[in-house]
Formats: sequence, C-alpha cells, structure tokens
Amino acid sequence: NMVVALTGRYNWEAALQTITERCGAWQPGDAQRDLTPPQPTPLERMVADPRRDRVYLCAVAPAPAAQSDARYAAEVLAKAIGGGEGSRLYWALVHPGIAESAAMQYSEEDGAGAFYTFVTCDPSQFAQVLDLLRTTLVQAQTDGLSEDELARARRKLASGLVLRAETPMGRLTSVGFDWLYRRR
Repeated sequence: NMVVALTGRYNWEAALQTITERCGAWQPGDAQRDLTPPQPTPLERMVADPRRDRVYLCAVAPAPAAQSDARYAAEVLAKAIGGGEGSRLYWALVHPGIAESAAMQYSEEDGAGAFYTFVTCDPSQFAQVLDLLRTTLVQAQTDGLSEDELARARRKLASGLVLRAETPMGRLTSVGFDWLYRRR
C-alpha cells in the first residue's frame, strides 16, 4: 500500500510526472483490515530490576479509535489530566515532589485507541504515587474537568498543532493519517 501526499509549495505537473513514471504501472488494490475493537483485560504486573533506582510506572486504558469523532475529546482529556505543567497529574504528583514526572497521552490507533499514563518516582514513594494516581484519575472521572482545565488543555493542543504544521513532516503526517484512518 502506498499513499502519496503532497503539501506546501511544489510544482504539481512535475510531481505528477514523477509519480506516474515511478508508480504508473502499479495496479490499485485494497488491503482489508480487521478493525474489531480489542477486549481489554485488567492486569497488573511488576518487573523488578535491581539495576534501576527508580520506579517506572505505565498504565494503559482503552480510548476512542482514530476513526471516532470522540478522539478530539480524548486528546483534550489526556492533555488536561497529564499534559505537563498545570495538568492534574502535575499538581498531584510532580509539583509536591512525590514523583519526578507524570504524564498522560492519548494515542489514536486504527480501530482502537489508548490512554497511556507514565509516572517516574523513587521506590520509597511508589505506594503513595500509585494511590494518588488512582485517586486523581477516579476524581476526574466522577467530577469531570473544570472549564479552566479544558481551556488550558485546548490552548496547549492548539500551540502544538501550530508548531507541528511548521514542518513538512508535521503537515504530511496529519494528511497521511487522515487518509489512512478516515479516508478523508
């Protein structure tokens, strides 16, 4: 499978000629994919490594797929809860010095998305970190987010989009994923 995506300033006729010369004899085809949503299984696992002097915690939870319009809300939610300074996880864990880092990100995938939460802390703080992490996530679920939190998250996302659009790779990646996942 190949998708050619062009953005920015280029010579359309020259680009079309090059693509036709290199790919014109190829026959189009459609690669079918099974997009059956996965069925998550709750699991907790610890791996001890005596070479490490830190705990690296990763939590994964189901999220909207790349094809879902709910992906926009998922992106804002992840940014508000764990998008660096000013996020809920920052105030609960990093600002008071309980954890060295805490972040949540949303990953839109083909047919199934995921929320990834990462925390790094001293082993002596692990129990407190895990408790505060769970409390923070449950509280966001039960109480929702404030308008201020949502506005900050949207501003961070908008700034990131502007910066990403300044590079050809940033523009092409967005165009490519829109076509591959949503056929838009």
